[in-house]
Amino acid sequence: MKKLILFSNTSFTAYQFRGKLIEFLIRRGYGVTVLCFDDQDQTRIESLGAQFVALKHDRVGTNPIQELRLIFKLHRFIRDENPDVLLNYTIKPTIYGSLVSFFMRSTRVVSMLPGLGYLFIGDRLKVRILRFIALILYRIAFLRNHAVLFLNPQDRDAFTDDFKVLNREKTRLLFSEGLDLEHYEFSALASGPTRVLMIARLLRDKGIYEYLEVADRIKSIRPEVQFVLIGVTDSNPSSLPRASLDDYIRRGVIEYYPETSDIRPQLRACTLFALPSYREGMSRVVMEALAMGRPCVVSDVPGCRELVESQVNGMRVPVKDADALTQAILSYDSLSLDEKTKLARGARSFAEANLDHRILNAQLVGWLEEPSN
Repeated sequence: MKKLILFSNTSFTAYQFRGKLIEFLIRRGYGVTVLCFDDQDQTRIESLGAQFVALKHDRVGTNPIQELRLIFKLHRFIRDENPDVLLNYTIKPTIYGSLVSFFMRSTRVVSMLPGLGYLFIGDRLKVRILRFIALILYRIAFLRNHAVLFLNPQDRDAFTDDFKVLNREKTRLLFSEGLDLEHYEFSALASGPTRVLMIARLLRDKGIYEYLEVADRIKSIRPEVQFVLIGVTDSNPSSLPRASLDDYIRRGVIEYYPETSDIRPQLRACTLFALPSYREGMSRVVMEALAMGRPCVVSDVPGCRELVESQVNGMRVPVKDADALTQAILSYDSLSLDEKTKLARGARSFAEANLDHRILNAQLVGWLEEPSN
């Protein structure tokens, strides 16, 4: 039996986004160990048939001593496990997993970067310094990778052409990580007031400030339109201050829920999904909304524009443009139920044609198993 370590920054994303891949790998004969920085979803991951190991480390920490301790701990673990394949997801697992595997030539290393992250969007001095360090480490880490997977060509081009830290021949493009379309089944739109939903970490680069501003504007002129927000603040430097969020809640601008283990009830209840993000790898939550037949209004940026075609399954608006987002939501609110339903069916049709996890996971595993040059 081949041994594979799937190294992900959080156990939630490992289960929620890669659970079907884990099951696919196990059915294909792999012994899978999932390695994460936390153990929140350990039980659910183990229920898939995988082993689970938590490193108990701050995934966004930058303390040099703590990071060195993590690297040594990670090196011992991967050396002792000696996997046939190491599959890394996101920045820290990609860099650290690749570096500690440098002298384990029998292990095939493949990494996926599902998005650039705040290091490549923010412009504060600390962010620029961390980005400079990260690019040096990426350049070294990519030397150890058999393949590096991206979810959109713009992110790939950033690493190969703009930053020049990766040979394009090593890159692979996967349209998305896919969905279980039976789990995210189509749900007809309800009649009644427009109910707008945003689900995201409450970060500046997710467009949270634009969403709240637009909700405030529209509630003042069409108070019947409902705005719902699901997401948590965290230690990320670009996170929305809790006091700012509380002000919008207190004034009745938004309904707020910190998190939910199942977003489907909220997707069924909404009639429009919004994600005014500054950049995505390939937005998982937009894919989930489309699969359930929810028209989406998104920023015209990588990782969103590939999923939404205006007047077919939603609307695209310029990034960081609260005026355009306001107009798009008001225009949608003015549509008849039949016109909204046409967009909803377009959303589901797109998901059926492009987002089936069975096809996409088979493509990914094919890259894990392709012959070396």
